[in-house]
Amino acid sequence: MRLSKKIFFLSTCLIVSFLTCSTEARLIQRQAYMICKTDEVAFWNGSSGQCCRGDIFKALETNNYQCCETPNVISTVLGNPYLKSCCPPGQTPYTTSTPSNPETSTLSWCCDGDASEVAGRSGFFKCCSKGEKAFWDGSNEQCCNGAPVPVAGWGGEVHHCCPEGSTAYAHQGSLGECCTAEKPAAVVEGRSSLAFCCPPGVKAAMNDGCCLDGTVPAYSETSSYPVKCCKAGQIAVYNKYQYKYDCKDA
Repeated sequence: MRLSKKIFFLSTCLIVSFLTCSTEARLIQRQAYMICKTDEVAFWNGSSGQCCRGDIFKALETNNYQCCETPNVISTVLGNPYLKSCCPPGQTPYTTSTPSNPETSTLSWCCDGDASEVAGRSGFFKCCSKGEKAFWDGSNEQCCNGAPVPVAGWGGEVHHCCPEGSTAYAHQGSLGECCTAEKPAAVVEGRSSLAFCCPPGVKAAMNDGCCLDGTVPAYSETSSYPVKCCKAGQIAVYNKYQYKYDCKDA
């Protein structure tokens, strides 16, 4: 009689243990039970029962459950609102570009910095260092520790990294020129995408930049925009031997 009571008592304890540890298993509607440690939850990964010391989640609604081990964190993937991923604390899951089928794609990476959409390239994402933002410089994706600013005259796609509050223009020999309030952009007349950072009120010519010391932008006989800084009343003449413009009286 005592033996029967002991068997009944042990059986009851095991059943209680199974039910206590398998709460998550019943949530995923799997008719199986797992014995897990008190700080773990049970789940079905699609082929077998598992124990998780952390949180269980689905990367996509169509996926099986996964384990995100403590202290990692589950969050939505930047670039794919349908996808969730597990990353270390403080890191952001991201995709390099929005997938063509976001409801089935599971590609993602964890960014140990700041992930952001690339300024100038909608649907593209890049991982940069902390405090930096991604931008498109016309040929490559770059990281900026200031403010990515669209370069005037380039359709809003090409950006340049500038200090906060600056404007960006194309410059002779490069696509980036950051101009501030102290030296605002002097756009070359007739060339809306070409500018130099000059003192307030100073104009610019294509080959000389800011026209200082009393000079003004001068045209050549064949140009439709100023090519050189000359004295008032002078024009620019191309010197084919020295490959430059000279000034002469009109």
